[in-house]
Amino acid sequence: EGSMLKLKKITTTNLNFLLKFTIGEYSNDLFRYGEATDRNRSVELATKEIMNLVPRGIDTPNQFIYRVKDDHQTVGWLWHQLVEQGKTGFLLYIFINQEFRRRGLGEKLLKLFEKEAADQGANELILYVFIDNVPAVKMYQKHGYFIVKEAGFYDATKSTRYKMTKKLISAS
Repeated sequence: EGSMLKLKKITTTNLNFLLKFTIGEYSNDLFRYGEATDRNRSVELATKEIMNLVPRGIDTPNQFIYRVKDDHQTVGWLWHQLVEQGKTGFLLYIFINQEFRRRGLGEKLLKLFEKEAADQGANELILYVFIDNVPAVKMYQKHGYFIVKEAGFYDATKSTRYKMTKKLISAS
């Protein structure tokens, strides 16, 4: 249980797998949470939004995409970007593979993201989370993130996501 998580820079092969995977997950969420009116549209929206983040693949500037390993295997993925002239770390995707859940790895990974963003010079963190994803909202709140606004994206007729932020206290 005391295993160390390590962030590994991804390869193009990893990225292609991850893009397919995240588009699948995200399109399900867009449909489930009412931001897309039908399945085809949810896939179209998810594909466009995610592919636009990496126009130059793994060489796209300010995108940090990692395979998360414990001692011997991949347990998840972490993807964030730096925005606002590098002052803000934007958490795009934090994922623990099904069989490794319920062991506190999500929280460990969140801490790694915070350290990574701080080391890169960020003084604030932001993320969007689906309002109905209660366990995630609770985890972020427990770690000092505050809800700053509610928003509905795409075809939503009501608010579907929280924008949450956390200020980083600089070590200097």
